[in-house]
Amino acid sequence: MPFVKIMLCSLLLFPACDMGNMFVEFEKLPVPINHGIVDLRSVDLAKNGYVRLSGEAEFYWKRLLSPEDFRRGNVDEQPRFIKIPAGWNSVRHNGDTLPATGFGTYRFIIKTNYSGDMALVVGNPNSAYRLWINDVPVGSVGSVGTNAADSTPAKYSQVHDFFSHGGDLAVTVQVSNFNYYQGGMTELMFFGLKGPLRERQIRRMSLDLFLFGVFLVIALFNLAVFAIRRKEMAPLWFALFAILIAGRVLLTNEVYLSFMYPHISYELIRGIEFITVALGIVFFIKFLSNLFPEDIHRYVNILFYAVAGIYSLIILLTPSLTFSRFLPYYHVVYLAGGLYVTYIYLRAFIKRRSGASISMTGFAILFLTVVNDILAANYIIQTYLMIQIGFLFFIVAQSMSLTMRFSRAFSRVEGLSESLEKKVRERTRELEQERNRFKKRNELLEKELTLARKIQQQLIPHPWPTSYIASLYKPMEQVGGDFYDFLKFRSSDRIGIFLSDVSGHGVPAAFITSMVKTIILQSGPRREDPAMLLTYLNDLLINQTGENFITAFYGIYDPATRVILFANAGHHAPFIITDDAVKQLNGKRSMPLAIVDNGSLEKMNKRYCNNEAVLEKNSKVLFYTDGLTETTRYNDTSLYFDDEVLEGVLLRQKGEHCRDFVDNIMKDLVQFRGSESFEDDICLICLDVQ
Repeated sequence: MPFVKIMLCSLLLFPACDMGNMFVEFEKLPVPINHGIVDLRSVDLAKNGYVRLSGEAEFYWKRLLSPEDFRRGNVDEQPRFIKIPAGWNSVRHNGDTLPATGFGTYRFIIKTNYSGDMALVVGNPNSAYRLWINDVPVGSVGSVGTNAADSTPAKYSQVHDFFSHGGDLAVTVQVSNFNYYQGGMTELMFFGLKGPLRERQIRRMSLDLFLFGVFLVIALFNLAVFAIRRKEMAPLWFALFAILIAGRVLLTNEVYLSFMYPHISYELIRGIEFITVALGIVFFIKFLSNLFPEDIHRYVNILFYAVAGIYSLIILLTPSLTFSRFLPYYHVVYLAGGLYVTYIYLRAFIKRRSGASISMTGFAILFLTVVNDILAANYIIQTYLMIQIGFLFFIVAQSMSLTMRFSRAFSRVEGLSESLEKKVRERTRELEQERNRFKKRNELLEKELTLARKIQQQLIPHPWPTSYIASLYKPMEQVGGDFYDFLKFRSSDRIGIFLSDVSGHGVPAAFITSMVKTIILQSGPRREDPAMLLTYLNDLLINQTGENFITAFYGIYDPATRVILFANAGHHAPFIITDDAVKQLNGKRSMPLAIVDNGSLEKMNKRYCNNEAVLEKNSKVLFYTDGLTETTRYNDTSLYFDDEVLEGVLLRQKGEHCRDFVDNIMKDLVQFRGSESFEDDICLICLDVQ
């Protein structure tokens, strides 16, 4: 099984830190302390090195007694016997249970035949102690006091060395606690030869540092994975969880952080330790939610987040004595969280989610160690805190699960990539063939457009009919929808000026202009009457232009009288430019061509009708399409040529000949636009009134 391989690989790490030796301590049965006396005369310390002490020690509540007090007989009360390791909270005094805060003295006798360098290991009594062997003070942690102001708490494990001459050893321990929810000697005690106990301390510190390094490396690895794949949130939460556990390793067991920095604040150490407890369940559930999103329950997650958030605030805002009182209740939350996580893993396993079996087995080991620690913390059983070992198995299993998950994903990506490359090659060949076909079609279309442009250019009159008329036409594309024509009459010097603008651009608009040209050529005597010609055009174009319509202006100018007769089908009124003003040639304007039939126009009183005006001598008339007035700046489409500069340009160019007039207007238009490309066709016709 894959999990067996994983666990074997993990167990191979044990010899590197001598972790296996730690379990020897569990094989040793504790030597009992019976009514304050532990008899080690039959124990071979040369072979075993050291023993665990557990049992009933003398206890004197609210008394800080020294060995001298016992030697001189200053103790005037009968001792009570309480269990160690355990908190004194479970002891009843005068009918009441002792409080967590207070002070007292422990005492017991060790009977041994050994002499030489010996040592006694006292765990982490809550939360300060002072130790004597016989009459000799051998060490202390923190400062013992009778109240909170006089005592200084501390948290780290100590190996107390002393020289034994053999015979009975009286162990006296003064303990005070005003900072934790449990008081007294709550940790396992060891007695034996100095060398083996020192080795034990080094071994346990090495284990802590090893676990810290493993968790930190795994955290950094997962952070790197997250940095590469930002969409995958599971590595991020797993990395945060591993960092949390790495920090916790330095704050429990041998409390390596305090060993290195003995003056660090007790409140800070306890606060960080408890924050790792509070937030651990949050990061873990967030990790699972991203690993198996189909199997979680959102509202259950929110409930755990809320409880953890509230407890975290309590830890941050209150002293250790206050927030530690909530720990037993939070243990219930942890057990509930363990059951919930087990439920998620089982669902994932049943549904054969990727990596579920490995993750679930690693979690099972972790959950068992959590249960062990909860029972040990509440003194139901006497064992070491095993959660770090559980975390090691769990994190190795989770790392393998994530690695396999990403490995499978990478394999799928490789397969998809190969398939994609094959499809890309095939599609590239198809696109190349299609491109060649389009290229040929485009070449043919270009030829056809060039021919259409030539044809359209033939529709536009060349040269100009008289010296006092000039025109300019610039289509947006190769062919356009603007059209103009000059109509001559045999019997007079009058000249007809026709200008139209088809909605839309390109080839469809150009086809419609050719239809307009053809109809004008066939209009006969209707050309003599502007309104009649527009009516004729509308009659033939209706329902023939698709959705396009045509604005048109047709005027007949008589140079002898300067009279212009005109009709307007929705087209812009021409500009009249005099010496000092620009105005429009206004008159009745009807609807554009090819929208409504003539009968409907008649009913709407919108029929095409003639207007007449006498033009001022030496003035100019500019006929144009909307490409002129609707041109905007290239980089600012809110500024129009009509609004900004048109009137000034017309007045400035008024004195120019009509040919130069239209050329200069086009130059000013290009300068205003900032580009020679336009978004509409542009047509200009200038008439010099002489």
